[in-house]
Amino acid sequence: MKNLTNLVLYSLIFISITFLSCSDNSTDPPAEVIKNYFPNKDASFYKYDLEITDSLGTSFTAERTSTYSGSTTFNSKSYQIMIDNYIFPQYSFTDSSYFRKIDNNVFYYADVTQAMQIVPDSLKNLIQADDKAKLFSFPINIGDSSVVYKLGINYSGFLMSIVYVSSKVLNTENVSLTVNGNAFNKEAVKIRFTMSVVVEFPMMVSYVAEAWLVEDVGLVKLEGDSEAINFMVGNNLFYPNGFVKQTLKQYSIP
Repeated sequence: MKNLTNLVLYSLIFISITFLSCSDNSTDPPAEVIKNYFPNKDASFYKYDLEITDSLGTSFTAERTSTYSGSTTFNSKSYQIMIDNYIFPQYSFTDSSYFRKIDNNVFYYADVTQAMQIVPDSLKNLIQADDKAKLFSFPINIGDSSVVYKLGINYSGFLMSIVYVSSKVLNTENVSLTVNGNAFNKEAVKIRFTMSVVVEFPMMVSYVAEAWLVEDVGLVKLEGDSEAINFMVGNNLFYPNGFVKQTLKQYSIP
């Protein structure tokens, strides 16, 4: 009996030592490394080819150049300025967009006056609109979906959507382009943005744009309905019922 008691005691001591040893040698799992799909250093520069198809099926080419330059403030919040220069066959146009990257989220300042242009005059006094759109959240995972932007009628405390933009991460794809004069073959995450707009209650129409993002590069492709692209660039640059393709051809990140 004594031998059995000693055996149990020795076994308990051995198990305790082994447990403590394992505990002492254990390490916490490594923190998740969040991939950067939105490098936004000042002076970062991107140049894109544009292929634009109008409602009649006529296509033409243009060019977009985007440069991050400084910051500004909206509603007491700091936004980074991105200066866009568009070169069309007959004219050129310069515009600015505003981004805020915080807590692994990328927000785009949404000019409410811009969004109101697609709202019927009879409804404008009832409108409640977001002043920013959430473009991305990191880490980006396949299947993730989120609300990007809402504009609606506040009727007796109930918000009825007039403009509703959502996003969904579809998959990863290999993108093959010519960038900076060289072959550019990278894996990109593909995100679909869907903008639903009430044209007459209860009828809604939807417009779609898809974006391809490459780690440590950013946006390499953007294509979709002109209405959705107009919302994403923050200006009515492209005629309704058209289709726009934007493809990266040159970039520089300091």
